Amino acid sequence: MRGVKVTGRLTSNANSFSGAFSDIASATITGNGVTLPRNRFTAGQATVPSSSAVLVDNTGIP
Repeated sequence: MRGVKVTGRLTSNANSFSGAFSDIASATITGNGVTLPRNRFTAGQATVPSSSAVLVDNTGIP
């Protein structure tokens, strides 16, 4: 997923999920191998419990 605007909650339970350069209100993402570079979380909520998640240069996460 790249460059999209999500006004509600993004929910994914897929392994190897990747989202980049997007505006996301809030997210609940599970699965292994999650990569989230340079997203903006507009509601300030992101739950990514995967131990192998890569979160780089995201904004709006408290």
